[in-house]
Amino acid sequence: MRVSSERLLVGAVLAVSVVTLALQAVVLRPYLWPAGAGLVVSGEAVMGVLAAPRPAAVIRPPDVTGVAGAPVTISQVWPGGAADRAGLREGMHVRSIVGGRGDRLNVEQGLPAAAPDVLRVWRSIHRLMASGAITIEVTDRGSGDTRTVQIEQTGIWTADATTLGPWLRQHLGPLAQITAFLGGAATLLVLGAHGTTATLMTLALIATAVANGGPLLGAEAALPFFGPLLLLFNWIVTPLSFPVIGLAVLYFPHKAEILARKPWIIPGLGLTALPMLVIGATTAAFLLGADAMLPALAWLSERPWTFDASFALALTANVLIVIEGIGRYRRNPDASERRRIQIVVYTGVPAVFAYALKTGIPLLGDLAGRPIDLPVLVEAVLQAIVLLPAFGLPYAVAVRHVFSPRTVLRRSLQYAFAKRTLTGLVALPVIALIASLLQQRNQSLAMIVEGRPLFYLACLVMLGAAVRYRDAAQRWLDLQFFRAEYDAREILVSLAGRVPYESDPRELVAMVVTQIDSALHPECVSVLAGEAPPHQAAGSSAQRGAFEPVGAVRVDATALPTDSALFTLLRWSDRPLEVFLDDEQSPVARLPQTDRIWLASIDAALLVPIFAGGSDPRPLVGVITLGRKQSDEPYTAEDRDLLRGIAVQMGVALDLSRLRKQAGETLAPAGFQSAAPTRVVSGSGTGAAIGVGVVVDGKYRVDATIGQGGMGAVFRAWDLRLERAVAIKVVRADLLGDPESRARFLREAQIVARLQHPAIVTVFDYGSLADGAAFLVMEFVPGEDLRSVLRREARLSEERTVGLLSGVAMGVDSAHKSGVFHRDLKPENILLPESGTGPKVVDFGVAKLTTVAPNSEPLTVGGTIVGTPAYMAPEQLRGEAVDARADVFSLGVMAYEMLTGKLPYGGASFLEIGMKQAAGEAQVDIEGLPRNVAAVIRRAIAYEKDARPESAVAFAEALRDAGSKR
Repeated sequence: MRVSSERLLVGAVLAVSVVTLALQAVVLRPYLWPAGAGLVVSGEAVMGVLAAPRPAAVIRPPDVTGVAGAPVTISQVWPGGAADRAGLREGMHVRSIVGGRGDRLNVEQGLPAAAPDVLRVWRSIHRLMASGAITIEVTDRGSGDTRTVQIEQTGIWTADATTLGPWLRQHLGPLAQITAFLGGAATLLVLGAHGTTATLMTLALIATAVANGGPLLGAEAALPFFGPLLLLFNWIVTPLSFPVIGLAVLYFPHKAEILARKPWIIPGLGLTALPMLVIGATTAAFLLGADAMLPALAWLSERPWTFDASFALALTANVLIVIEGIGRYRRNPDASERRRIQIVVYTGVPAVFAYALKTGIPLLGDLAGRPIDLPVLVEAVLQAIVLLPAFGLPYAVAVRHVFSPRTVLRRSLQYAFAKRTLTGLVALPVIALIASLLQQRNQSLAMIVEGRPLFYLACLVMLGAAVRYRDAAQRWLDLQFFRAEYDAREILVSLAGRVPYESDPRELVAMVVTQIDSALHPECVSVLAGEAPPHQAAGSSAQRGAFEPVGAVRVDATALPTDSALFTLLRWSDRPLEVFLDDEQSPVARLPQTDRIWLASIDAALLVPIFAGGSDPRPLVGVITLGRKQSDEPYTAEDRDLLRGIAVQMGVALDLSRLRKQAGETLAPAGFQSAAPTRVVSGSGTGAAIGVGVVVDGKYRVDATIGQGGMGAVFRAWDLRLERAVAIKVVRADLLGDPESRARFLREAQIVARLQHPAIVTVFDYGSLADGAAFLVMEFVPGEDLRSVLRREARLSEERTVGLLSGVAMGVDSAHKSGVFHRDLKPENILLPESGTGPKVVDFGVAKLTTVAPNSEPLTVGGTIVGTPAYMAPEQLRGEAVDARADVFSLGVMAYEMLTGKLPYGGASFLEIGMKQAAGEAQVDIEGLPRNVAAVIRRAIAYEKDARPESAVAFAEALRDAGSKR
């Protein structure tokens, strides 16, 4: 792969900067005050590693006007540090300093009076390594005694806690700034952000990072070959940062028009930084040994205003550029670009003010002779604000569609709620309780509670309220501060709940289009529907269909053939597809020209596929198309998830609508030709009825109704031939409305009837009634179902749960080995015989068969999602193909319900259950469950089926083993 020259340049500069960070973090700062020698010597402008770090470490030549000719004394000694342990005290006169490499610096007479000689001393001090041993000869002014002391400079990692805290306050901030800004630059490089804007922004982040780190103070000597290069880079990075940052502003988010009218601005920026660049290069050359630079550097050091003036000149130029950028922002009609600028401003401006407060207040205190230490919390908050541009700039440059700062704030707060960082209030009463109990640990619990009953009651009330109303508090926050976003979410959630109950497809589409338009305010929205085959062989002569628009707002959508490449792309995933026609990396950009023209004609920004459920592969039956939001903000992940849920519900609703239509067209049965009286059991609200004669098929006398549901009814009957009690399940005629459906039912019954296991209710017989309904004859099991037990007892013991599920799992596993999946395991389908012989699984009527006779049709109704949502595996809820692990998931849900008395993901709508499942099994409340048992259940209800136990028996065995390990 060809790498552009600009990326090579940026990569090289970033690599040098990372080495600089490593030197700062490993070689230099761990040995600076108050660590290292724990010693500060007067004449700090030239004393390098023996000086206290400045609040604002600007890389500049030393100011010799205040130190030339001054005596050198010990001005500070850190208590407990190396110098303190060596007996050095403040006020001692320094006679000489010898570095670890043997270089001797004689300052017995103080610093020289001439500026060139002071600079030579400065260079000698610069060559002292921060680590290693130094030897200092001192004279005690009080006694006049002279002695020589060797001090071993130790790193901060060997210091005690009294030294660590002050060191962190001095050095952690600069190290964090360098790391964060270099990390932002690396992010832009890794994400492949290209172009002049991205290059300049990356270089600006690098320059800001290195310049804020301050001088290396000789640490570059740790790298013999690359040290001179790092030294030169360190000294020219500050002057270069001004034109780089200025150009980055001029080119963000695109090249400013003023550059075309006034091309002299770019060289003008370079000229404003040139004086600083000359000063930096001169200083670096002198430090590298070029004595020819000494006269010029001495002149500059005696006139520090030269650097200050050049610094102010470059800064003024950048301020003018920022003002011009504000004007461009106010005139910019592009909402996306305005949001990018807002992100930069909302992160950059607070950072500048925070940096000014963090460094300016202590600096003013030093100038006034009254040191000021900011509170630790205040300093930490200011430091965090200073780091904001390291995240804001890469986001604004690299992300194609950025959110507004308002939306970023909302999502950040919601993320904080989700991660429970803002719900730390829950922990406050717990902390108070623990602290109180620890303080009174020598007393009995009764004495503690009697001493402060109201306090403990208040703590418990606060804890309960915090847990109970945490979610409500988040909704309140959305309602108060983010009403538009809150209203949009409420509209979409309400829509997802209403979709399955809409019986008229036309009204369904109209409702979806209207509600999406009200919630998200897209520029346009439309729904297209069609019957697209999931696969079509090449060269097939099948008739070419089309997806036709069936509903639209503010767009004149046209039909598109079902065999277009766009719909092939949509069939790959049920996730919404974002449309970026001008992005070469986007899948949509690689579509044929006809599809791209069609997408452009409807201004599509997001495509949401609609799949029918049940069959595998699921057929694509429609698509929701949305234009860009009128606010021009991108669709959030929450928007896409809600739209995806609506599309899933639409696929289900279309199936239900078809079934309702069939039910409405089916006449209620008029009874049997037999003269015997009939029992009539109504269905589930569809208008269909189930008629059963006194004797079914001439063999079974119907005695009573056991129950009824959505698919039909179950009767208790008597086998007249074998004289035994049986149960007859009758499936409604409208669900088997054609001969082919009845044939599929009979083939399914044949296979299910072959299941023979003590834990499975045996099917004896099957057939059809005169009105088209079908029936299964099963063994009658006196007793009650597991649901009745749970209603009565709420929860079961661990031993009883394991015993029941072990029996169920054996039956389910036996069915799996025969190629039958239950797909509707729940307490209602687990019978508990009065005889106590063990549980029995009933109702394989919705089972998915993996093995069918050759040339036979699928044995389930295509396009339907079958099962009870609360117990359905995620893949089953999405209408995808299932295997044995879907039943394992249902067993895991049942185990959780039996032990806790509640459902792990609740029992609400498809959408809410699906969203909770997607949040992960780690979000399931396991309070009160033994840790080993909870781990097994979490595996069973994992979102990804590959993470679940491979079989029902494996799950039951794991559950039994977990219980035995307690």
